[in-house]
Amino acid sequence: MTTQFVNKRAIDTEELFQIINNSDGIYESTLLKILQCNRISLESRLKTLEKNKMITKQKLGKYFFYTNHFDSKNLSLLDRQTNVVQKLVAYSIFTENIHIVTNCDHQKELYLSCYSSGKDTFQTNEHLKLQANKLVNQLPQQSEEYNFFVECIKNVLTKFPIRVSCLRNKLDINYHTHSLDMIDILVVPNIEYLPLIELKLDSFSYRNSEKNSQYIRDDILIYVENLGKLIFYEMEQNRQYGVHVISSLMDFYYYVAKFSKSKTSLYFTSNKQEFNYAHRLYTRSQQNKEKFNTVQLKKSKQKAQS
Repeated sequence: MTTQFVNKRAIDTEELFQIINNSDGIYESTLLKILQCNRISLESRLKTLEKNKMITKQKLGKYFFYTNHFDSKNLSLLDRQTNVVQKLVAYSIFTENIHIVTNCDHQKELYLSCYSSGKDTFQTNEHLKLQANKLVNQLPQQSEEYNFFVECIKNVLTKFPIRVSCLRNKLDINYHTHSLDMIDILVVPNIEYLPLIELKLDSFSYRNSEKNSQYIRDDILIYVENLGKLIFYEMEQNRQYGVHVISSLMDFYYYVAKFSKSKTSLYFTSNKQEFNYAHRLYTRSQQNKEKFNTVQLKKSKQKAQS
């Protein structure tokens, strides 16, 4: 990731503590990326939690934090998963709530309560408006996929849960799908993992995901770290899988509308107040920047005195 989206989202101290508590060890730099927050504000909150003996600070190359238990393998895994958050924000997919959980295979995962505003994006970004019109015309008119895509771009707020997991070793791909209840993103180091994942893909049309211990859903999103790209598979006419890149919010909507098996997890509304509530931490961050912008305050004071 060349550009980091930070100083965009205010800090919820309870959310910050729960992330550290559930992480079993997380870098300060990872916290900055996952929370998309102000570095100075983060350091202040961390100092307060440490002073109150709620968290412990140590250094292993760089500073990290934990509560009762520390496992060094989580440091890099969580940092890699956090790059997905940064990629989503680049597409105007924001995070209302962020959680770290331990799955049934004892691996750390990110659970993200995400949201976007297709209507605002469609109305304010001419390039994405043209792309949306092009993509919707690729779907059969009045089909379920067509109508779903239209819902995404006509509503003020679209909410959806995302689960982020990580592969460490291509020689032992033990990742498998255990639920279709939310959109899944799997982080891999490079494209060498893609053929190995492809061998394990399954549509789950006749397979119970809860009892599955081997296969991976074929609508999985893959974040390829060395490319910084988010991709998905599509079964082509020759029964081979092709790979497509998601490069924008409209690409993401198209993927969900046409391919995702987690459509029922999405929530739509045109209620602006609901969007404002979901966006509250980003709004508060902007208000804080305006309030504490000393350069602008000084200019305003000089202008008033002139």
